[in-house]
Amino acid sequence: MALLAAPAASNAREYLQVFVKQPYLELHSGPGRGYPVFHVVARDESVDVLFRRTDWFKVRTERGVQGWATQWDMLRTALADGSPFTFNVGERSGFTSHRWELGAFAGQYGGATLISAYGSFSLNSQLAGELSVGQFLGKFSNGVVGDVGLMHLLVPEWRVSPFLMLGRCTLLPGAQVLPARRVQESRRIHEAQPERQGGRMETGIRVLLLTVTLAALSGCASVRNWYHHRSEVRAARAEAREEAEAARNEPPQDENAPPRVVEPEVARRKIKVPKIHASNIELGLHYGALSIEDFGTNPSYGVSAAYHVTEDFFFLAETGRSTAGRTSFETLGGNIQLLTRAERHFTYYDLTLGYNFLPGEAFIGRGLALTSAFYLLGGLGATDFAGDKKFTLNFGAGYRVLPADWLAVHITVQDRVFRSDLLGVAKLTNNFEARIGTTVFF
Repeated sequence: MALLAAPAASNAREYLQVFVKQPYLELHSGPGRGYPVFHVVARDESVDVLFRRTDWFKVRTERGVQGWATQWDMLRTALADGSPFTFNVGERSGFTSHRWELGAFAGQYGGATLISAYGSFSLNSQLAGELSVGQFLGKFSNGVVGDVGLMHLLVPEWRVSPFLMLGRCTLLPGAQVLPARRVQESRRIHEAQPERQGGRMETGIRVLLLTVTLAALSGCASVRNWYHHRSEVRAARAEAREEAEAARNEPPQDENAPPRVVEPEVARRKIKVPKIHASNIELGLHYGALSIEDFGTNPSYGVSAAYHVTEDFFFLAETGRSTAGRTSFETLGGNIQLLTRAERHFTYYDLTLGYNFLPGEAFIGRGLALTSAFYLLGGLGATDFAGDKKFTLNFGAGYRVLPADWLAVHITVQDRVFRSDLLGVAKLTNNFEARIGTTVFF
């Protein structure tokens, strides 16, 4: 029995313990200013830090009470050795010292709407390599464009700084062009233009990246470490010679003199700080009903991923699919088919910004209160329907309830708006979706 219990005890997770140094520490029922304070921890009492979500820490008191403390109150606590509890609060210095960067943007590309995602890796404070892939959605053609290049930040210490870019952009294969060749040739929309000396520019970029790679090899680091090691050895030898010379020149001590008081050198014990788990990523599935304008209401399903930046704002990326039904014209016309089976698939994907505007609690009975929040959504994306892809705007609202710290249930209503001329008249179509989903925090 003892042998079986030993591994379980060794695998128990270790939490960071901090002590309250202010008169009290307030605990909220949820990770936000809108949630009420339900407990107070007195001075000199300790709490265990369970995990972090945006600007809030989930803590547990000595009596087992769990609640949320804001990061500004946690900065006033101390570790067991008396040193202050410090952590990254997401300041500008932390942002400028990062190496990787991911983002998305939208704009115009030759008269078409362009939606792109990019990744960047900083080689130093001013130079970074970037790679982006985007999709343009136009009236006459759709396609995918990609580019790679170098970005030079002119004044990195400024909050708003101009930059220069050198790169190569190309139209990736697989562009979908409508068969209106006369119009396409006259306007020359989204055609790849000839580039002069493109190979030379690409070669120059490769040479520059190769030079940076060679400069960062471990062999160079080994040479630098060897040089510093030799300098430390020479300094240690010089210090030893000075101590020996001082000992020889020290006058002899009187036998009747009182003994010298030995002052012990006690080194402060270092506290091992366990890593605090951050739970800001949310992944989940959803199922509901999508009303496609002129094509009826049909079941929909999809996946979503969210990243909570602060207690108020979060980014949501989602994709879903439904199958359009028959229009009234098809129903009354008998065997008339406006779309094939494959063209009736309604597939959307978008990037949305969310705002938690009404945090609160949902009460079940008298003894159970669940953390909840109403939130607003607004974003952009694309919709693949009827053999064409359309630039889409989406907006809506939702309600989130958390039965546990790691589990959430969502009820969401959104409208996806895009321009369509499928039935012969160009118009803005509204496609409402109501769904329920569940997500897990990581």
